[in-house]
Amino acid sequence: HGTHVMGAAAAARNGVGMIGVAYDASIAHTVAIPNPGYPASKDWTQDLVSSEVSVMNGSFGPRARPWPLIDGSRNPNYSLVNFQMLHQGQVMDYGTQVQTLANADIVMVFSAGNQRDDRLQPLAAKVPEGHGLLPLITPANTALGYTSNSADAIYRIYTNSTDARNPTTWSSNQLPLSQVQALDYSSLAGTLIAVSAADINATTNAVTLAYFSNRCGAAADWCMTAPGVDIYSTVPMNKYDEMSGTSMAAPLVAGGAAVLRQAFPYMTARQIIEVLLTTATEIDNS
Repeated sequence: HGTHVMGAAAAARNGVGMIGVAYDASIAHTVAIPNPGYPASKDWTQDLVSSEVSVMNGSFGPRARPWPLIDGSRNPNYSLVNFQMLHQGQVMDYGTQVQTLANADIVMVFSAGNQRDDRLQPLAAKVPEGHGLLPLITPANTALGYTSNSADAIYRIYTNSTDARNPTTWSSNQLPLSQVQALDYSSLAGTLIAVSAADINATTNAVTLAYFSNRCGAAADWCMTAPGVDIYSTVPMNKYDEMSGTSMAAPLVAGGAAVLRQAFPYMTARQIIEVLLTTATEIDNS
């Protein structure tokens, strides 16, 4: 996954296989999400700051909860929900991480998520998940999670111990409004880009949102869509393959940001993001 993502962003122009968008870029990496044999960094954001990167790509994030499967088996408590379930600690961690990278003048690009598949959480996928959701956390949007009409809620914030797999336990663990009402990350809207995935019809060139991709929705002001279906890129063992996902769309935007930072080194991260967002072609505001 990581090899494929970084190839799309920055594979070299060497006459072999394919080239990345920013083929002259240097690549640094850190482990934000642990896997067997790849323990997570103690502080992945500080790793990036110390590496003096100018653009970061985050093709990772929590899936909208509850999950249909747990360790390959059916989740007996799975149900559709209209909002994203957030733990308080998760929100605070995301805020610290994005602020650290913003203070270092790093362009942040995050995949929006792949939850719109009918088998997953298509209703919660009305907005990006993970870090791309963060600027939507405002006093007004938090209050929507306490209205009688659950369809209005974008997210709800729960205690850290809440079982994300079992929504029947959620209502009793939702934090009192008084504890979360002051949370406001709207100032971070100009520091990052969330990326949804487009599917391009090879015959007609018609562009549609990929069936699996989260929508931009209420995050449209800092969200872009890039090709994310059957993207051909590098995989381990000196091979190449096609993959699909918002993970494949995000590095195309990150690569574009890297090209801009190379061409205009005097521009700040916020200015680069503004250029990308304001010069993109608007096809659909959903």
